[in-house]
Amino acid sequence: MSIIAGIHRKQTQIYCLDDAVDKNSEARLIDAFVNWINLDEYRFVTKGKTKEGHPAYDVKDLLKLYFYGYLNKTRSSRRLQWLCKTNIEVKWLINGLIPSHTSISTFRKDNGKQFIKVFRAFNKFLRNQDVFDKNTVATDGSKFRAQNSKKNNYNQKKIKQHLDYIDKQTNKFLEDLERNDNEESEN
Repeated sequence: MSIIAGIHRKQTQIYCLDDAVDKNSEARLIDAFVNWINLDEYRFVTKGKTKEGHPAYDVKDLLKLYFYGYLNKTRSSRRLQWLCKTNIEVKWLINGLIPSHTSISTFRKDNGKQFIKVFRAFNKFLRNQDVFDKNTVATDGSKFRAQNSKKNNYNQKKIKQHLDYIDKQTNKFLEDLERNDNEESEN
């Protein structure tokens, strides 16, 4: 009886990180978006620009990390740091950097309003890339009866309310990160 054997762990290999990330990975979409936008418009706060102390991480790298965490429901700076060490897509996305959980959380704390603006731009970017559009409606084969009640139609007021809801959810995401960071710091 034969078994499938893996490679020897201590065997030296030539390995390209780019080949390990699927061509249709969300990490590639995040990378394309963050490299495409003009970050000067958003005025991100960057610490460590002085000649003293640890140099700052690139805003693009930290922003890519947060987008990846947002899309994968990672709501802790320590967990994001752990992903930097263990997740191949994240390693590819931020070029093998492993920022500390403190650097990750400080970046978020200093740039809360900027995150909301960039997340809105990300939605517009996805719409422009035809990932989704305003006219697509998906159904699962269910049968629907047409009706136009007040709760089933949209106007400018309802659209604004929905956008406000999205902003509230983004703020909740940032608050969850803050709360989880504080809980982890206490432990």
